Amino acid sequence: MDIAILVSSLLMGFVLSIYAGVIVARYMSFDGAINSARSIVFNLEQVWEFRYLENGIPDPESPSERRTVFMSKVIASNQISWRLTECGLELKELGHWKAGLELDKIGMEIDALRDDFTEKAQLTPGGSSLGVTEHIADWHRRISSLVPVFWQIIKLWPNSRYKHMSCIHIDEATGDWHEVEAKQPKTVFDDPNYTT
Repeated sequence: MDIAILVSSLLMGFVLSIYAGVIVARYMSFDGAINSARSIVFNLEQVWEFRYLENGIPDPESPSERRTVFMSKVIASNQISWRLTECGLELKELGHWKAGLELDKIGMEIDALRDDFTEKAQLTPGGSSLGVTEHIADWHRRISSLVPVFWQIIKLWPNSRYKHMSCIHIDEATGDWHEVEAKQPKTVFDDPNYTT
């Protein structure tokens, strides 16, 4: 009898330790995505610049092979918003939709601020600069305040992963999602009466 209790206790302890490890791994995945997003925002340049250069400088990536404008890195590409989107997708796959959508929103705000600044700076003869320290602080505060969905951390079964990045359906109440088939348009080749 004592051996049966010992074996069942060991078995139960083993199962519970695996489950505890799963919970820790899920929380660490959430925390890792949040920390990546924080790092992306903290590494933004605090002053964005757009200036016309008096003498062009060589630039093999330019069609004219000369660059006549200096732009901060964040203005020159949308890489920052794409990296935030990657973090948001990771959070969504983990089931933390509110957190993922907040990262999407911050990425869109960065894009809108960049586009607005660039549009105005292009019309200014000497170029322009913009201090974004307050924006960075606000984005960091918002990212830091994101919390995981408790159910997604403790549930027994694993989370789904994107397979096709196509159409998804989200249950807003629980944060659960599943992919749905995209409706394909009918073509003439789908018609059984069609002959070549």
